[in-house]
Amino acid sequence: MENAKNPFLSYIDDFEIESEEFLKNYCPDVLNSPQKTPIWDIAKNKMNLDIIESESLSNDESVQGAIIFGAGVVDVYDWETKAYVGYEVSFPTIFLDANIVNRGRLNNTLAHECYHHYKHRLYFRYKNKYSTKTSLGFRCLSALLSNRNYEQMSDVEKMEYQARTIAPKLLMPKCTVNMLIDKYFGELSPEDITDEALKKLIVKVSEIY
Repeated sequence: MENAKNPFLSYIDDFEIESEEFLKNYCPDVLNSPQKTPIWDIAKNKMNLDIIESESLSNDESVQGAIIFGAGVVDVYDWETKAYVGYEVSFPTIFLDANIVNRGRLNNTLAHECYHHYKHRLYFRYKNKYSTKTSLGFRCLSALLSNRNYEQMSDVEKMEYQARTIAPKLLMPKCTVNMLIDKYFGELSPEDITDEALKKLIVKVSEIY
């Protein structure tokens, strides 16, 4: 399904396939066996993105991440002056809010922003070329998504929905999780799998990913 106003906003039918296509482009090895996705290496060395973790993006943690697709300015919050100030960058740059302390949340936010760059930068290039209103990228709000169905969403809501759905799948591909399940349970039927065995599998999954 193609967006009539902007051909670079595509409909995603299968998010598992979409996440695997991303990983095939940047780190195909993670699809061969259960292992941690090196999302920081992908962002810095494969996608050539700068990453800034030192700035607060809001005064209430409502903005977890942001991405600028080229040279531009991002509003960051200065706690000393209690005001937003412009942070200028010269290259495609990801901002991760300085208040994020949980490593899992940080990795998920980074994967989210990486996917925006992978999938949505051409949307913005096209829009900026053919529209009087220009935009440099995303400020990803924690409460942006609405309860409307996909077709009723705005373009920005659709892109946020895509990035939020994809991010955890980049960090923990379904195909390799299935490899772990097969390794631990083999040909066992569901009724033969104990709660204790499931707990051990969950611990193993958390250790790997």
